[in-house]
Amino acid sequence: MKSRIILIIMSFVFLLGGCNESSQETANLPEDALRMLEVENEEREINVYGTHKVNEDLVLIVFRGVMNDEDIWLADVHKEDGQWKAKEIFQMNGPFEGNGEIQTLIINDDFGYEVGYIESNVPITENLNVIEIDDIEDWKIWIKQSTSFNVATNYLEEKEFSVISHLKGESIILTDEMINQLPGKLSWSVQEFNVEDYIGKEVEIEYFNINNHAFDSEQEETMVSVIIIDGEVVGGNSYKPVEKGMRGANGIYSLDGKKQYQNK
Repeated sequence: MKSRIILIIMSFVFLLGGCNESSQETANLPEDALRMLEVENEEREINVYGTHKVNEDLVLIVFRGVMNDEDIWLADVHKEDGQWKAKEIFQMNGPFEGNGEIQTLIINDDFGYEVGYIESNVPITENLNVIEIDDIEDWKIWIKQSTSFNVATNYLEEKEFSVISHLKGESIILTDEMINQLPGKLSWSVQEFNVEDYIGKEVEIEYFNINNHAFDSEQEETMVSVIIIDGEVVGGNSYKPVEKGMRGANGIYSLDGKKQYQNK
């Protein structure tokens, strides 16, 4: 997982070890996976303060009740083979002094979410899912997802591509030079929409590795980009290794792999 974590906590590794030694209990709900984090103290009560659904197979849970009744944790809970499992645990005991009113603790590039702290007196924007903790008045935990990431992921799934990993996302302002000069024209010339209509517009592009693509027979994974304008997918590209002796343009195709750049 491509997570950038600002603070590394020793107990984080300890908890993952505990998860691996857990019993064979079933976890049919995301919250059920929390029972398996503290095998040696089955009587400890898990208090869940909030959840955030990233996608159908990933839920983030903020809770107390592991190791002691004071520490606050964020569990990264995944669904595998029909069962929910806590894959990573992050300690969330409060903001760091002097680092601002809104602090980012975790950035997960694979699934397009961020987690951090916000002071209680700061106005909450619509893109934040804010979770309050009992007995804590000064700060809260926030979770945010990239809108373009969700739009792109949903589109790929609707087209029956299998998403393996998220590589990166970027935002650009489309210019005439980008679409008419190399190297940009290699990607834009294979689109099915009139690219010139969007010059001057903000364009968001999300990059993934996928399977179930036309190039599966030639490579284990296919890198694709998904182009989003005004919140909607308008196109994209797929890429495959350039044949020996050929120019780079020969590796750039439309998202479905059916249209290739033609040098005119």
